[in-house]
Amino acid sequence: MSAKEVITIIVLWTALVHAFDPIVPPPVWTLTNTCSFLPKVIHPQVSFAAASVPEVLEMLRADRPSEYTPSYEAEASLLASDTTFSMDQKDVSDFEVLAKLAEKIEADIVISPGNVFLKKRNSTKAPKKP
Repeated sequence: MSAKEVITIIVLWTALVHAFDPIVPPPVWTLTNTCSFLPKVIHPQVSFAAASVPEVLEMLRADRPSEYTPSYEAEASLLASDTTFSMDQKDVSDFEVLAKLAEKIEADIVISPGNVFLKKRNSTKAPKKP
C-alpha cells in the first residue's frame, strides 16, 4: 500500500470519527444546521479534571478543522473565572458537554448561525405564564 493510500484512509477514517467530510466544502452555517450539529458530534471519551472554561471550549473546537465546526466562545468574565469543570464520560456529544459546563458555571448557551456563545446567566427570572 502506498503512502498516498494510507493517508487517504486515515483522512477518511478521521472524517467519520470527527463528523466532517474533507471531500465536500464546509457547510454554510445556518441556525438549523448549527443546532443539529451539536448533538451529532460524539466524543468517544471526554475526561476533564479541574479544567478551566477556555480548556473545555478548546477541546470542543480542537479535533475538527475550524471551517467544519461552529465557533465556541464565552464572555470574558466566564473565561477569566476560577471555576473548574470536571467530567469523565464516554460517548458524549458537544451539546452534552456544553450543557453540563453551562450548568456548572451558571451560564446560558446562545446559539446563532455558526456560533455557540456562553454568557453569564441573568439573575432576573423570566415572567411566569398566567
